[in-house]
Formats: sequence, C-alpha cells, structure tokens
Amino acid sequence: MSVLPTNEEAEEQQPTKTRTGFVGNLTPEEEETLQNLKQRCQTEGLTFEVYKIEEPHTLDHLLLRFLRARNFNLEQSFKMLKNDVEWRNKNDIIKLLDQQPINVHKCDPQTISSVFPQLFTGFDKQGRPV
Repeated sequence: MSVLPTNEEAEEQQPTKTRTGFVGNLTPEEEETLQNLKQRCQTEGLTFEVYKIEEPHTLDHLLLRFLRARNFNLEQSFKMLKNDVEWRNKNDIIKLLDQQPINVHKCDPQTISSVFPQLFTGFDKQGRPV
C-alpha cells in the first residue's frame, strides 16, 4: 500500500484555475474587501515587518490568506491578523526566521529528519505539497 498519491490523484488534488480568492483571480467583492482590509490595517497602524514576505509573494498574498480563512469577513479577518501580528511580535518570531536551523533546533537538520521522518501525502488547496 503506497502512501504517495499516483500522478492522477495528485493532479486531481491540484486547485483549479477558476477558484477565486487568490491574487489575480478575485471577484469585485473580494477585491473590495482586500482593499478595505489594507485600509483598516493602515488606519490601525498595523505593520507587517514580522512577516518575511519574499518575492514572488506580496502583501496581497498574505492578506488574502487571512481573508480566505474567515470567508472574506473583514472584521474577523482583521481580528485574526492583528492577533497573529501581536503574537509574532511578543515571541520575536522574526528573530527565529533569521537564524540557521541548527541554532533554532540545537542539532543538525539530518538528526531531525532521522528522528521525525516526513512524507509527501498530497496537495493543499493552494497546490503546495503536504
């Protein structure tokens, strides 16, 4: 019995190109909610230095993750985002992101891989392997 999906199963799990709620494929209502969330963050002084947003990702990618998680409910998305930013600031997460894995885990990555084996089981809704 194989834990890895076949090529056909993997392709079926890939998100379709017609899904909305992602950068480049927003409905007018979703686009408006995204802009409102950006405005709310600016009004409330919420900043995003605690996230290491690297190309090709943008702030829109980040904000859309929170909007999708709360079905584009502006208030719930903002609350979730604000709580996440506060938690990241309180726990100095940005410092962890700047460190090498050996300094965070206190052992080399090969040891971690041997103790905690990982396997590929499919794709998430964004097409990333899980």
